Amino acid sequence: MGLFDRISEAAGNIETGLQLREVDPELIANGLVGNALVKTVAATRISFGTGAFADPVLAFDLEVRVPDREPYAAALQQRVPHIYEGAVIPGATVAVRVDRTDPGRLAIDFNQSPVPAGASASTQAADPSSQLERLAKLHEQGVVNDDELAEMKKRLLSEI
Repeated sequence: MGLFDRISEAAGNIETGLQLREVDPELIANGLVGNALVKTVAATRISFGTGAFADPVLAFDLEVRVPDREPYAAALQQRVPHIYEGAVIPGATVAVRVDRTDPGRLAIDFNQSPVPAGASASTQAADPSSQLERLAKLHEQGVVNDDELAEMKKRLLSEI
């Protein structure tokens, strides 16, 4: 492999990394609202940040459900906030945003908490106090910093 091939490969790797770093805000703001059942999750060995606060990029196989459309399978690699890493496991349900014209272009919307395997969205929404308790425990353990705690408390309280 020549020098220019290596440079080209490195540039491609950087571009891929930048695409995985952040979810397209336009897609989150304007995409079709749906949910997806997590079928499989795999580590990609890519993460952003350091130590316990690193956000991993995970590879997902999802069963996507959008109103007025048939459910469909989709594969996705996306950065996951470290506080949700253990929550997005097979059987969990996640909120998604789907491109109106390209259903293969989608993103998990972590502005809404994942629903654990075996729980229903209505059960989770009906018990914000347990979510606040769980959040407080994560803060005490040092998993969530002060800024993240304030942001998530604000989000949870707005859903009540």
